[in-house]
Amino acid sequence: MYACCWLHMQPEACHGVPLANLEAPSAVEGLALHPDFVSEDEERELLRTVDAQPWDCTIRRRTQHYGRRFDYHNKTVGDEATPLPAEIRRLILERVDVQPALLPWRPAAGREGSLQCTVNEYPPGVGIAPHIDTHSAFEDGIASLSLGGGCAFRLRRGSDGADHSVWLPPRCLLVMSGAARYEWQHSISGRKFDRVEQRESPAGWEWVPRERRISVTLRRVLGSGRTCACAFPLFCDSRIGGAAIALPTRLAPAPAAPAAAAAAAAAAAAAATTTAAAAAGTAARGPAASEGAALADGTHSRIARDHTSGTQGRDSQRVRERDWSCRALQSAPGREGGVVDARADAFGV
Repeated sequence: MYACCWLHMQPEACHGVPLANLEAPSAVEGLALHPDFVSEDEERELLRTVDAQPWDCTIRRRTQHYGRRFDYHNKTVGDEATPLPAEIRRLILERVDVQPALLPWRPAAGREGSLQCTVNEYPPGVGIAPHIDTHSAFEDGIASLSLGGGCAFRLRRGSDGADHSVWLPPRCLLVMSGAARYEWQHSISGRKFDRVEQRESPAGWEWVPRERRISVTLRRVLGSGRTCACAFPLFCDSRIGGAAIALPTRLAPAPAAPAAAAAAAAAAAAAATTTAAAAAGTAARGPAASEGAALADGTHSRIARDHTSGTQGRDSQRVRERDWSCRALQSAPGREGGVVDARADAFGV
């Protein structure tokens, strides 16, 4: 652990940063942590394997996909499968498979055609917004191995506002099933430091700097023609009246079809023509009309500016109220950029 005494002396420094506990909270049914699931040598081998593969940069963080590929644009799983690297198969897949109590399903034993494996890279300061893995895409039971660095993993339940954070150390296997998989949102805040429980520390916690973290996540694809039958219909996109599929907000825009592009160009041209005609009419009516138009335009601009300023002011106040750690960490001696994105950290975007 890495202590920062200066931060312990600042009562506002930890405000807005949840304490990450060392043990899985019992209130989150179906959440389990398995420390040291792989050894340090095996961790290095897995990291070398991952870094030797090509990265997908579709979203903000870099990813790799094996088995069936997950499509971030529409939250569905493709039919084609990419073989898993031998090291991931040997050190993770086969090890999970021989421990049937870990997951509700067996990852191997001829079922790799339904396996989905995602590798995520989290540099310091990069997180993931609160979400529940799509019900209609995957079965119960998700396993995720942390490699390289640790992080604070946050779980929130929308029905009653319950909120818990747990520390995921390197080489730890996280398993979510039942309520933890289907009902609780999970997220990682975009910070460079985490506030982690430390029982030997006088304050009971310490700031731990983030390091590059790689997660290897195993999920099983829900079979063709099957629908989710979970016990949490309000959070299920497969049920009438259930949760809608929330698409990611950090995707690059999909290329427009030729017809759509042509329609957009025509609309832009029509708008430009209308604006030019209005300007010509104002000029023809004389200086008084021009002055009136300028006054109206100035009034509208001021109103828009005041509205924007007020909105930004409220947003800034919300950020200040919900994440004081930004200023404290950025001004800590010897620390550079404690929080890189206070807005993303405070609002989970």
